[in-house]
Amino acid sequence: MLKQTMRHQRVLTFKFIGPTNHKPSRVTIRDTWHAERLELSLSGADMMETVVDHLESRGFDLLNYGFTKAGGDEGVIIVNDFAKRIK
Repeated sequence: MLKQTMRHQRVLTFKFIGPTNHKPSRVTIRDTWHAERLELSLSGADMMETVVDHLESRGFDLLNYGFTKAGGDEGVIIVNDFAKRIK
């Protein structure tokens, strides 16, 4: 049996939102720990790059990410800091 030390980590979720008549394509980031939701405009940019750039600019150390749907439109990002906020 393999023993590993499990660490407490925080999960942020993201989701692609397509363009509408009034708004361009965007991505939402949800943080249930702090009950926050943030919408970022994509303006033709790569969704993951936009999310990563924003979170890193806020001082997050991103541990990993994964997609929760086959199309890559939704996913999670794993971080270990519980104090930082996405806004």
